[in-house]
Amino acid sequence: MLIGYARVSRGDDQSNTAQARALADAGCKRILKEEASGGRWERPELHRDA
Repeated sequence: MLIGYARVSRGDDQSNTAQARALADAGCKRILKEEASGGRWERPELHRDA
């Protein structure tokens, strides 16, 4: 099973909808979405047990 990860910067009026759609089209069955600063290392969704 493919798992995708869509991330956008927090507070920049960005949406990860297009990323999630592209991941789904690529065959990802589970897509993790997150809003996090690029300078921050904590990624709770990415590191959460799948």
